[in-house]
Amino acid sequence: MVMVKLAVAGWFVSVCLSKLADPVIQYAKDRYKDQKNFVTNTEKLKWRLEQISEAISRAREREVDDSKLQSWIQRLRDAVFTAEDVLDSIKYAMLKHQVTTEHKHIFSPRKDASDSISQDKNDADNLTKVIKKLDNVSAEMRSLWFLRGQDATQGLVPDQAPDWRETTASDTQPKLVGRQKEANDLMTLLLELEQCKEKISHISVVGMGGVGKTALVREAYNDNRTDCFGVKAWICVSHRASITRVLIDATNAASKKLLLYRHPAPDKGTIKSMLADVLKDKRFLIVLDDIWDWDLSRNILDAFNMPFSQAREGSKVIVTTRDPSIGEGMSTEGLIHVHGLEFKHYWPLFKELAFHNKDPEDYPELLSIGKNIAKRLNGLPQAAETFCQALRSDFKETHWRGISKRKMCQMGAEKCGIMATLRLSHEQLPRDLKECFVSCSLFPKGYAFQKEEVIRVWMALGYLDGPGAGVQRMKDIGKSIFTQLLKRSFFKENNEAPGTYIIPEPLDELAEFLSSGEYFRIEKRSEFDDGPIDIPERAGHVYLDINDLARASRRLRQITNLRSLVVVGQISSGSKKLDLIQTKTLQKLLTRMKCLPVLMVSEPLLADLPELKHLRYLEIHVEDNDGNASLPESICKLYQLQTLIARFCGNKLSIPENFNQLISLQFLETEPEAVCTIADIGKLTSLQEINTFEVGNNDKFGISQLENMDQVHGNLCIKGLEIVENKNEALKAKLCKKEYIGTLDLCWNIGSKERTKSMMTAHYEVLEGLQPHCNLSKLIINGYTGIKPPNWLKGAQAQELNLKCIELSNCSGWEDLPPFGILPYLKVLYIRQMRSLRRIEKEIYGQDIPSGFPQLHELLLEDLCNLEEWSLPSRDTQVFPKLRRLSITNCDNLKEPEDLPYLLKKLESLAIKNCPNIDKEYIRPSMTRPVYCQKPASQKRKVADKSMRNIRQKRADVKTDEKL
Repeated sequence: MVMVKLAVAGWFVSVCLSKLADPVIQYAKDRYKDQKNFVTNTEKLKWRLEQISEAISRAREREVDDSKLQSWIQRLRDAVFTAEDVLDSIKYAMLKHQVTTEHKHIFSPRKDASDSISQDKNDADNLTKVIKKLDNVSAEMRSLWFLRGQDATQGLVPDQAPDWRETTASDTQPKLVGRQKEANDLMTLLLELEQCKEKISHISVVGMGGVGKTALVREAYNDNRTDCFGVKAWICVSHRASITRVLIDATNAASKKLLLYRHPAPDKGTIKSMLADVLKDKRFLIVLDDIWDWDLSRNILDAFNMPFSQAREGSKVIVTTRDPSIGEGMSTEGLIHVHGLEFKHYWPLFKELAFHNKDPEDYPELLSIGKNIAKRLNGLPQAAETFCQALRSDFKETHWRGISKRKMCQMGAEKCGIMATLRLSHEQLPRDLKECFVSCSLFPKGYAFQKEEVIRVWMALGYLDGPGAGVQRMKDIGKSIFTQLLKRSFFKENNEAPGTYIIPEPLDELAEFLSSGEYFRIEKRSEFDDGPIDIPERAGHVYLDINDLARASRRLRQITNLRSLVVVGQISSGSKKLDLIQTKTLQKLLTRMKCLPVLMVSEPLLADLPELKHLRYLEIHVEDNDGNASLPESICKLYQLQTLIARFCGNKLSIPENFNQLISLQFLETEPEAVCTIADIGKLTSLQEINTFEVGNNDKFGISQLENMDQVHGNLCIKGLEIVENKNEALKAKLCKKEYIGTLDLCWNIGSKERTKSMMTAHYEVLEGLQPHCNLSKLIINGYTGIKPPNWLKGAQAQELNLKCIELSNCSGWEDLPPFGILPYLKVLYIRQMRSLRRIEKEIYGQDIPSGFPQLHELLLEDLCNLEEWSLPSRDTQVFPKLRRLSITNCDNLKEPEDLPYLLKKLESLAIKNCPNIDKEYIRPSMTRPVYCQKPASQKRKVADKSMRNIRQKRADVKTDEKL
């Protein structure tokens, strides 16, 4: 495990190095240009880290379990964390300077200058201390074995797998159970000898360690039906570091002779020729079991290409791997995913292994204990073998209860068995994935988390920084890491709460084991247990119940390098006195946690926040007073804050006036009505989620606030567009630059006002100025009174759009529809409450386009009270080739289109309601399924009148303050 820790330490060094290339360093050099030592130390820091990074790369080529190396790794990580804290402190100063430059009226110049001088001295002193730490680490590094100049081959890993990892075709395992579907699928692919797409077919079997991939393949390999293959060979790839070794093993296995010895080995060309001779004109079945390394997998395909070309058609190669990307890359014929067994299959297997030759019914008291153990193991056969081996040694109830309380790492299976298998799965992860996975051990077992929640925590802890961070957004890097962990079964979807994920219990125990106390949980203790709480000295991340906060505070105060603090639960007694004690305890703790990046508190204990310069993730509960509450004003000085989650239950949540100083804020989760009251929200240029923007009557809430918010993505609903006066004002939103917006909802609300020509003209100009980016997937227009569509929905501009869904609702002045048929990706078109629309002309399909609406799946026409005609093109044109669902509702005056019966033949779902001029005999029983499963966005909106009054009142207050 020491090499894994070394790899992760190397990754932390690379992350810190990437920060030295950050603009922050240039700012620091300019700020401290008169302090030569500071500039020199920044260069020295970079040089030291590069030196250590190179040493780690050399050390990772050798596998050695050295306790001195382990302690050195811990000191290295501490030094790197300290270096990052100094760099973060400089970044905070840079952000503060940026904010104070824009908000000069808020800050006191004299006090700011005094604080700046004090901070400069602290940064310089801290950087000097960091250099000394790294000097000591570097000096100690030289004394370690990997820099003593030994022969390069000394201490290298032998080119072989551990004995317990060597697999063979011999069937010594229990009978395969619960894999009938996977076994049938595999045999079907194997026995398709004549219909293969390629001469040599590759089949990949993918699944997490210990799930039974090898057992499944072994069952097929030993099946009599595979005797049709003239040559059968089983090669365990596993730890093999060279393609030469794999070729040698393949040649020996295929020939059933020891044709080649390992030392000295002939060159690869000779080995390939020998293997080609063995396979020539024969149909073969070769198993490559347990491939881990992506590069090795590509080399195997290249190396085996020539020998395999000599074989007969219908030959097969089966690959087993834990890595889905390897499985997908090597498969040509089929990909079989192997998951944990369903409990109905797993429990019989577990009983057979646990009771062996005994009758389980003779031990009724043990059955329930065994069943509880089995439920923990995620359907992993190897985990069952590990636990059952211990259980069947003694059939006393006390023995079984003792085993049931053990974790996997306590089962004596660290060097072989399920824990070793899972550890190997972890070791094969890329180094950034390793730490991201282990960090999840901070949360309790069975904790259901959302993807975004975990990604934001990784981001706050700096796990998504590094060389790729400048090219990709950190959120996208996090999504990629999350997806890889999910594909490799380190995470799994939570069926009990869709949209959330959990860590399977065996892997949760693995994460806890690997964290070695760095991620430390204090589960809720009994109220009668009032003893002290011991927290490991190296703990950097702590999770505890709020009722244990006071007892843990003494130990927490001694931890100077805490990176995460999660305080959960509710105060047991409900006593105001106890509430006050916990509040004071937390406040005192936070004043000492200067470098804390992640803070989550479930109770409203933070009326104010101390200066937490490094805080990037904050989740708090806001206490209401008579239904109203306010976020602490001190939040506005958290210039590095990336995520703010403010939980609140009440009528109104007030946002501090200077909230727009949070220039690093990317994610904000709180009351939507409160977000709409943020004045000058456009200064939050890093904000990625805003959902609803309400245009106001003054500049602080004007549509120009959106101008520089180019990071906004997902859904954006812009309300109050009736306030925007003309195209030039609308252009200030610069929607065409916002490439990450997926759904754009544009809303006008004229209320009971009468439509006038000037209003319709203004609405048209505004919509013309709100042209979105071509990446937009869904467009909703509601309440628009303009007489025609914008030009960007016509002609060449429209064809560049990526629109898949369009909803038009209550566009009362719109008389003609644009040529939506030319949109190449449009799948859903929804048109409702357009009272000026009298005809759907053939122009909607587009001119000179042989196939109008090439991708349209759903078409919905609703509440079109004045629609009289719908012109369908002649049958010989290819319009609506993929239309499957059609709904026509409340179109009283619509005459039946001439070619409607022909169009309806292709439909799967049809709904015609309150359309007296259309014959309903077209509706078949099979077409009566719901046409539109989800309500349109215009019907989903639920903006309470009271809430909107609150927003407008808040803005009125702001405007009044400005006048005063």
